[in-house]
Amino acid sequence: MTISGFTPKKRIILFGPPGAGKGTFTRVIKKFLPDIVHISTGDIFRENISKKTPLGVNAKSYIDKGQLVPDAITIALVEDRLKKEDVEQFGYILDGFPRTIEQARALSEITLPDMFLLMDPPTEILIQRIVGRYSCQRCGKIYNKYLLKPETEGVCDKCGSVLEIKQRADDTEEALKTRLDGYQKKSKAIIEYYEKQNVLKRVKKAFVLELTNDEVKELIDLLILNICVPIQVKSNDASEIEMLIKNVKKADPDYIEFRLDYIDDISNLTSGFLKKLVELSKDAGTKIIFTLRSLAEGGQMDISEQNKLKIIADAIVAGPDYIDVEMSSSDTLIREAVSLAIQNSVKVIFSYHDFNKTPSYDEARTIISEFEERLTQKLSIGAITTRDFPYKLIFTAQSFEDNLIPIRLCQVISEMRKNIISFCMGELGIFSRVSCVKYGSFFTFSSLGDKTAPGQISIYNMRDAHRILYKA
Repeated sequence: MTISGFTPKKRIILFGPPGAGKGTFTRVIKKFLPDIVHISTGDIFRENISKKTPLGVNAKSYIDKGQLVPDAITIALVEDRLKKEDVEQFGYILDGFPRTIEQARALSEITLPDMFLLMDPPTEILIQRIVGRYSCQRCGKIYNKYLLKPETEGVCDKCGSVLEIKQRADDTEEALKTRLDGYQKKSKAIIEYYEKQNVLKRVKKAFVLELTNDEVKELIDLLILNICVPIQVKSNDASEIEMLIKNVKKADPDYIEFRLDYIDDISNLTSGFLKKLVELSKDAGTKIIFTLRSLAEGGQMDISEQNKLKIIADAIVAGPDYIDVEMSSSDTLIREAVSLAIQNSVKVIFSYHDFNKTPSYDEARTIISEFEERLTQKLSIGAITTRDFPYKLIFTAQSFEDNLIPIRLCQVISEMRKNIISFCMGELGIFSRVSCVKYGSFFTFSSLGDKTAPGQISIYNMRDAHRILYKA
């Protein structure tokens, strides 16, 4: 079974240093998304040069002189390939582009990726992968003298021929270090660019050359399953909260949500404590969300508007990745929260909860459109300013059919290139809670210990459900 039936289109940029394993990862993706189009800038150059297209002829004039092909030509070649029918239908894996921040900005005018996958293994693994690699001269099977030796020394596992170790001229440690230096200088701005667009996903594990079934499943999860685990912040006890965070981080969620409305004493939500939460939990691969939920939307605290606004302001300044602001909030709170969030490079999740029922699809779309109109018309908050801010619409399932509403909502809104989180709560809503990420939901919620909403299942059960249902 492939996942292509559940993921009609994927736009993936693979990025990483030499030897990171982009080719290996591409083969893994192609196994589960066989129709997705692998686009390599090297292949594009070769194809256009062989066909003597105007762009190819132009590119060849630079290549023959040993010069880099200018960005304008490279961008034009990539744009031409991305407009082909197969890419429109099945999506793409873009490998080797962008290589500069200018190319990244230009690419955004052509296509918006679903995911920017950063392959980022330790340097010692990179050195072993590059310096140790060789291949069978007869069948091309790849080996590595450090990481992937043949079963019988000197004999190819695939074709049985005698192995002659021949390496590429640039597969030396000195050459690799030069290439890595060049990569580091150019990559920082590109990585930051896609991180701000919230499509960056890091492959944190140092995968080798041929992956086990479990490793393949783990990599495929990166393409599909983003999970947020909420933490109930009940006190400002440093040792208690640090232990909670450590336990949650062991489960390796993509997002951690701090539910501040569970606090025993509102005065404990100081700016220093909120900064400590971020400091203890943030790393290169985990995003942080602060949420102060009202009683009307499932919160545990009756709090005045003035106090709520102060805590939200302190929470934003503490430096999380996201702040959750309810759509039902006052104009003043929304305006000030959005303004402060933008100043501090924090994104706002605009949330809506219905603990009684699931609206019709048309009613759900109206919730979004009316809120967007409120932002732009009444609050004078531009759509461009908030285009990367997710909408979160959570309902309560009274029947199995209710699950189809948020799933359809995720499909439609995500195809419009808008971030959406939507599923149903309750036991009857577990189907949409599990499946929503398949259809475009930004992430789903799972628990680790205390639950913060009805129908929440553990992060481990969530991952098992995906492996059973979608990768059997």
